[in-house]
Amino acid sequence: MPANAPLDQKTLMRVLDQCTAAVLLGDAEGVITYANKEAGRLFARPVEALVGARVETLLLPDQRGGFQEQWQKALSGALVTGVAIEAQRADGAVATVELTLLPADIAGGKAVQINLQNLAGLKAAEAQTEEVALLLSKQRRAQAALASIQRIVNSGGEVVGMAQRCLTEAAKATGAQLGLLYTIETAGKSLLQVACYTPGEAPPEPEAISHAPALAKRAITEARPLDGSSLPPDAALLIQTGDWKRKSGGIAVHPMRFHGEVIGALLLAGLRPFSHEDTELIVLLADQIAFVIAHARILSRAESMAEDLSLSQKLLEGHDTELLRRSEELLNQDVELLEKNEKLEKVEKLKRDFLEKMSREMRTPLNRIVQHLISILSNEEEQMSDESMEHLRGALGEGTAFSRTLNNIVDLWRLREQQVPVDSKQVHFEAVVDEAIHHVQQVALERNVTIEKDLDGVMGPIKTDLGKLTQIMTEIIGNAVRFTSNGNVTIVAESNNDALVCKVADTGIGIAADDLPRVFDEFFQVDESASSGFNGAGLGLCIAKHLAELMGGEIRIESEIGRGSVLTLTLSQPNQSKSSRRGDGLGALLPGSAGGG
Repeated sequence: MPANAPLDQKTLMRVLDQCTAAVLLGDAEGVITYANKEAGRLFARPVEALVGARVETLLLPDQRGGFQEQWQKALSGALVTGVAIEAQRADGAVATVELTLLPADIAGGKAVQINLQNLAGLKAAEAQTEEVALLLSKQRRAQAALASIQRIVNSGGEVVGMAQRCLTEAAKATGAQLGLLYTIETAGKSLLQVACYTPGEAPPEPEAISHAPALAKRAITEARPLDGSSLPPDAALLIQTGDWKRKSGGIAVHPMRFHGEVIGALLLAGLRPFSHEDTELIVLLADQIAFVIAHARILSRAESMAEDLSLSQKLLEGHDTELLRRSEELLNQDVELLEKNEKLEKVEKLKRDFLEKMSREMRTPLNRIVQHLISILSNEEEQMSDESMEHLRGALGEGTAFSRTLNNIVDLWRLREQQVPVDSKQVHFEAVVDEAIHHVQQVALERNVTIEKDLDGVMGPIKTDLGKLTQIMTEIIGNAVRFTSNGNVTIVAESNNDALVCKVADTGIGIAADDLPRVFDEFFQVDESASSGFNGAGLGLCIAKHLAELMGGEIRIESEIGRGSVLTLTLSQPNQSKSSRRGDGLGALLPGSAGGG
C-alpha cells in the first residue's frame, strides 16, 4: 500500500478488535459499518444486529437532536470528547454512556469512530471500591483493638484493672454501649463480675442488667457463644445514660477460653445488632482478653509465690520452678500474639496493594492511551513513516497486553471473592474454539505456529457459560501458542452423556516435572533460561483453572521438556446425547506414556 493511501476498513477493524472499550464505526450517513464485542454487550445486542443500523436509533428520542450536532462536528474533522448521553439497550434498560467521536479517513470516504464507556459500570466499580475500603477500615479497627490489648498485657497491673481496660477497648472497637466481663473463680467455680463498661460515668442500675449473670453462666456452661437469634425476647438488657433508657438491639455473649478451658464470659450489648465483622472481632477479642486475665492471674500468683519464698527457704526451689514455668507460658503467649498481629498486617498490606493497582486511576488512563494510539493509527498514516507506524503498533500491542493483565488480576480477585456468577445456556463448542483461535491468530502468525482442530467428536451444543468458556479456551490456546515456535498446536474434543473433554497439545518447549505442580499458581512462570522470549504475567492458566472449577469442571496438564505439553479441559455435561466417538483422536495427542505434544 502506498504511504499516502487512506487506511482501509479491514485494517482499522483489526486494530479496533483489540480495544477493551465499546467501539462503533459509522459512515458519513450515520450507518454503523462495524461494532466490536464490547459494543454488543453495552447495547445487549448481537454485533450483527448493530451493523447496518443508524447510530441515532440506538439513542433515546430526546437525545438524538443533540447527538446530530456532535456527529456533524466529527464529520467536519473535529474531535468530540466527554459527551454524556443515554442509549437504549435491547433488553429495555437505559444505559448512560460517555462517548468520544473520532473523525476517520478510510478508503471509501469519511467515517466517524465512536468510543463508549458505561458510566453506570464506572460508578458501580467506585461503589465496590468504597465497600472494600470500609472492610479495610474495619480490619484496621480490629488491629488497633488487638494492639491496645497487647499494650495492656505489657503494661501489667492487677486483674480488675487490666480487665476493665480490655473491656473498654472491646466495647469501643465494636460500637457497644454496654459491656460486662465475668470470670470463674477457680476455688468454688462461682461467677464473678470483674469489669463493667458504659459510655457515661455512672454504672448501670442493677435491674438494667439483671439478666446478664444468667446469660454469662449459660455461655460458660454450654461453652458456645450466644446472640439475639439464640436468646428469648425478654433477655434484652437496658442501655442507659442518666435518665435515658432503651432496650438493647443487639447482644453477644462469648465464652473466654485459655488453653482450651473456659475461664469466663464477655458480654456486649448495643442499640443496633452486631454485624458479621463485629461478631468475628468479638470472638477474637474474647480469646485475647482471656489471655490477659490469665496473664494477670499468673503474675498475681507469681508475686504471691515470691512473697512466700522469702518466708521459707525450704519451698524456694519448688516455687521457683513454678514461676519459671508460668513465665515460659507468658512468653509463648506473647509470641502467639505477635504472630497474629503480623498476619493481620500482611493481609491488610496485600489487599491495600491490590486496590492501589486496580483503582480507576490506573485503568482509565491506560484505556485512554490505547484509544489515542488507535486514533493516531486511524487518521495520520499519511504523515508518518513506516518505522513510526511500527513503533505505534508496538506501543498499542504493549498497552493492550497491559490492560489485559490488569483485567486478569481483577477477574482473579472477583473469583476469589466469589463474585462471578455462572450463566449457563446452549453453546456450540466449535464457535467458541473459532473465537479463541481468532484472538490468538496474530501471535500464531508471528511465531510461525499452525493451529489445527478436530471437533467432530462433539455431538451437538453443550450447556455452559459462553463467556467463561471462551475465556478458558483463549487462555489455553494462547498459552500453547506463546510457548511454541515454528511448530503446531492441535485441538481435539469429544463429548458423551457425562462430559465434554478437550485436549490442546503443542510442540513447544515443555515444562519440567518439578514445575508441573505449580503451573496453575498465581504469577507462576517457568525458569527464565527455559522461557526466554516468551511473554506473560503468569495469570492466564490460573484464571482458566478457577473458571473451569466454577463451572463444575477441571483442567489437567501433562508435559515433557523439549516435547511440548497437553492441557485437558473436562466439563460435566449431564443429560447429553450418548452418541460420540470417544477414543477417536484424544489418545493420539500423547507421545508415549508421559504425555506432551
